[in-house]
This record gives sequence, structure tokens and C-alpha cells, in this order.
Amino acid sequence: MAAINDLPTELLLLIFNILYESCRDHVRPGYSVGKWNSDYLRNPSVFPLNTAWVCKFWRDVLMELPEYWTCIAFDVANDPTPLLNAFACSAANHGIHLLVFSSMSDRTEEGKRHENGRVESIVRHLRPHVEQYASIEFKVTFASSLPSPTLFLAREALYLDDLSLECQIHDVAHVGDNGKGARITRSLAPVMSGVAFMDILHLGDDWLATVKVGPYLTLYISDFQFQTMKPCPTDSSSTFDFMRLISALNPEGGIRLKNLSLSHRPHKRRDTEHLYDLYSSSISFDNVSMGFIMEFFQLATWSADYTTFSRCSIPPVSGSLSSYHLTIEHIPSCHTSHDDDSLYNIVSIWNNRGNLTVTSCASFDDKFLHWLGGEGEDGTIEAEGIMTLDVGDCTNFTAGALRRLIDNMNDPGKLELQELEGWIDGDRLEYVTVYGRAPALDDEDLEWFRSNGGETLIRWYVKGADGSEVPLEYRPASWG
Repeated sequence: MAAINDLPTELLLLIFNILYESCRDHVRPGYSVGKWNSDYLRNPSVFPLNTAWVCKFWRDVLMELPEYWTCIAFDVANDPTPLLNAFACSAANHGIHLLVFSSMSDRTEEGKRHENGRVESIVRHLRPHVEQYASIEFKVTFASSLPSPTLFLAREALYLDDLSLECQIHDVAHVGDNGKGARITRSLAPVMSGVAFMDILHLGDDWLATVKVGPYLTLYISDFQFQTMKPCPTDSSSTFDFMRLISALNPEGGIRLKNLSLSHRPHKRRDTEHLYDLYSSSISFDNVSMGFIMEFFQLATWSADYTTFSRCSIPPVSGSLSSYHLTIEHIPSCHTSHDDDSLYNIVSIWNNRGNLTVTSCASFDDKFLHWLGGEGEDGTIEAEGIMTLDVGDCTNFTAGALRRLIDNMNDPGKLELQELEGWIDGDRLEYVTVYGRAPALDDEDLEWFRSNGGETLIRWYVKGADGSEVPLEYRPASWG
């Protein structure tokens, strides 16, 4: 029987081609060949990586076949040296996918040293070929292992669509070494830990002033603690620098912020004028601190089509938020107190309203509904301009309080005043939807909804004790 090393090259080529064709089934739906699922690439049995590790002879044969190297994956739990020539081998390809990840559980200084060195070696071999890559993902354990994003953003990266620089342990204040360059020529959706994102500032003010960004740039930034609000010449870790960088990159496609906080008590600027007036199609805050939100809105006014606050308490903030769709969910995150003022604080600065969605919020209660409906101290109808109200998995309000809100919003005198003030027909509460866990309707509620003579369509999709859902829909009598 012949040994593996004795198989003729012609037979190996046939085997390799069959393996390559079989792995094409794992291309991401909607993408061209060569754009691979990252979770799939973590599998050590994926071709050509599995085959390249069999023996040096097979590896040498594969290195002469660049068409197979449309994706390259390194698990830095292992020494990457035998496969580093794959970068040079695939240099003629375009739109390559790179994944660098770590499966090792060693989080000691020794483990960090191994990961740092192995990632550094990979980056050194990648550097001359960055322009050939459509997707670059680093998902490692230590922030100190991450390359600087400047290596990728300051290049003529003609194919780069996805850039992900993520880590689990934030052991450094800034990352990598810095590249040189002048522009971002493609529309990206970079996913970065905060320490990697802030490192972009090391390109300097001239770069920020002249950077050109493709349309619909989307930013995903997570896990960072800001040291101060004011800019510091020796340390790029202030919320001011953060906002300056966002302003320069102009992420019109969206911005997602997760696990961001301050190491200090939030500052209040003496100058009440906002430094930036920014727009993005969407902005989301997920588990960010109250202090970060406070400084964020002190520094800039925001306009967004979609705005989401999730798992974070919202403090009183200055300025305003212009957004057609506002979603507030899982608030407050740190306790179950009904006295959390997050809903009041954000709705009171919300302009250009349209749709409000509230999900799993303990403070969505009768008191809040009365305030929305103008039953507060000054009689202002805070819900004015809200056309759609969706309420999911909120259990602390009553159907009676919601009915009063609908009555107030449909008051004929109020509607007439809206028309006199130039409000269009759509600027009234047109749809109310309640779903998930919520109060059941009693006979009085049912009769009220059936005879609803206002302008609001009401949908009540509440789950019963047995988990079943009986949808109820009440069309306004005026709709015919």
C-alpha cells in the first residue's frame, strides 16, 4: 500500500479539486464564492487548511495552487508558521477572506506571549497583501494581540468590505503599530473593540481632516472605558476624541455602541453649544453607562432614522434626539425599580417623532402613560407626534391607563388644534399594538375597544397563562 507522500501529484490534484468543490456549499447565502461563514472556518477539517496540515509535500503542492486560497484561517492556539506562505501564494487573488482566532484557554502571561507573537507574525505576512482582502477578522483573546486598524483603513483597500477587530481581555490602552495613508475608499462595516477604534486617532489630525469615506459606513464599537471627557495630548481615551473620530468618519450607515462606560464621574460642559451635529441612518446603545450617554449627548446632537436603547438606564441629557423610530428595551438593566426615569428622560428630548417601541421595561406603567397623555403638572401631551406605539412584554401598566392615553390623543379639540398648527393627517396616534406578556382585557376594556370612536387601530396580541395567543384587533369606527 502506498504511503500518503507517495501519491502522484496528478491524483492529489483530482482529490483537492473534489474537496474544494464540496466546500463551496458553505459560502454565505447571497455572497459570491470566496466569502465564507466564519463559524465554518473555525472547523479544522475545512479545505484547504485541513489538507495543508497533513504533510509538507501536500502543503507544498497546495501552495502552488492559488485558486484554492480564497479563504485563510489561523487558530493562534497553534504555531501558524507552516501556513504563512499562503499569503504570498494567494497574492494574485482578489476578495480573499481572512480569519484569525484563538481557541486556547490559557489566559496567563505565558498564553498572552504566545498569542501576541503568533498574531504579530501573521500580520507581518499579511501587511504586503492587505489590498487583496474583502474580509479581515481578528477574534483573539488579548487586546494587545490586535493589529492597529490603521493598517487597514489607511490603504487603498479596494475589496475590503468587512473588518472585525475583537478581543475578550482589554489589557492595553492602545493597540498595534500605526500605518500611513490618506483615505478609506470603500464602504465598510468595521466591528472593533473600543481600544482598536480609538487607535485610529494615531493617524493624526491631518488624516482625520482629509479622510474620504465611502457611502453608508457602519461602525460597531464595543468594550471601552473612557478616562476623561476632555482631549488629552498624550492619551487618546476621552469621549471628546471619540466624538471627534466619529465625526471624521461620518458613519451614515449606522453606529452601534456596546459596553461603553466612563472611569470618572460625568463632566458637565460650561459651553452649552454642541460641538457636532451628526446624522446616521441608525444608532443603538447597548449596555452603555449613564455617564457615557450624558457626555455623548453633551458633545453632539444626533439625527437618526432608527434609534435603540437596550439594557441601559438613561439619565437626563441636554440637547435633542431627532429620530423617526425610537426603540427602548430591557430598561432598567441593573434593577427592577419602577422609579427609573429612563423613559421620561429620552422621550422628553425626542424630536421628529413617528414610531415608539417599548419592550420589557418595568417603568412602562400607568404613571408614564398618564404623563404621555398630558396628565402631568403642565398638561403637555408628551405623546404628541407619536403615530405608532408598540408595547411588548410590559406588565406594570393597565388597559385603563392606555385607554386614557388614546382618548387624550384622539380628543377632537386637540386634533383641531393640530390641524391649525399645520400638522398633517398622519401626525396622530394611528396604531397601538400590545403583545407578549401584558395585562388581560376585562369586559369593560373589551367594550371600550369595540366601540372605539377615535382615530386609533388597536391590536392586542397577549399571551395567556397557557402560552397561547388570541389576537384581537379593533378598528376605529370612523374607518368604516
